[in-house]
Amino acid sequence: MSTRIHISQVILQHNRKHGTKFPSLIVIQDGETKHAVDVVITGPSFLIDRSDSPLEGTGATMWVETMSPVLLIGESSADDIQELVERTPEIQEAILKAKNRGI
Repeated sequence: MSTRIHISQVILQHNRKHGTKFPSLIVIQDGETKHAVDVVITGPSFLIDRSDSPLEGTGATMWVETMSPVLLIGESSADDIQELVERTPEIQEAILKAKNRGI
């Protein structure tokens, strides 16, 4: 099973601006998306740079891909993050701006 890990720029920027520590790492595994504060990759992995071909469905142009087991620290589900977004108008606005830029 392949695991892909990338960073949510929107959440990362929010954390920097407000001094928060919401999970900004996005882990996609077996079609399931989770968020984490830290990720431990227990074996070989690849850092992929595809600025000309973003990761489908995410807009990420750089990500880590591995077949090795991963350990998520400070894990949150996509539903938890969606609830955060709905409660934080600033994050909603940043997501809309990113979508309008085609990210």
